[in-house]
Amino acid sequence: MPDRFRALVYLAAEAGLRYGEATDLRRSDLVVEDGRVRVTVSHAVTRTADGFVSGPTKSEACVRSIHVYGDAADAIVRHLDAHVTRFGDPLLFPASDGVSHLSQSTFHTPTWNDSRTAAGRPDMPFHALRHYAGTRYARHGATLAETMSRLGHSSMTVAMRYQHATDRDAEIAARMAKRDASA
Repeated sequence: MPDRFRALVYLAAEAGLRYGEATDLRRSDLVVEDGRVRVTVSHAVTRTADGFVSGPTKSEACVRSIHVYGDAADAIVRHLDAHVTRFGDPLLFPASDGVSHLSQSTFHTPTWNDSRTAAGRPDMPFHALRHYAGTRYARHGATLAETMSRLGHSSMTVAMRYQHATDRDAEIAARMAKRDASA
């Protein structure tokens, strides 16, 4: 993934942002603090017949703050330093003109298509990163309500679509077999 878009991929794969949420982010939506990045999602962009329209998120549940740590936070900070001016309130991932919204077709061809092919996953849509984020968050111990909050879901039915079964049966069974001395 080219450096210019690496943070976009992290925001989808780690924070679970939708494409329209991530590509409507502005510098003021991020706060870098103590080795983490706090991302505030309060708007999203959609493409209409009249062009790009920045507006409210899909629902009230989509308005949220998300904390990002580790490699993802580092990539976001590097992106801010290298690609986002400190003046005004610029988009994090603008089109090549530096001010317009980045269209999915511009990002996908050739950037996303080449990167997913290089990764051996030419079949993977960008939105699959959001599924990865939801599954990974749950796998690390988040409750369904916490996962719903992170991904901006208001429905358990929709949230369950973002949690996929993993091959952890042996690991979970071993944990169940360990008895807490106080139990």
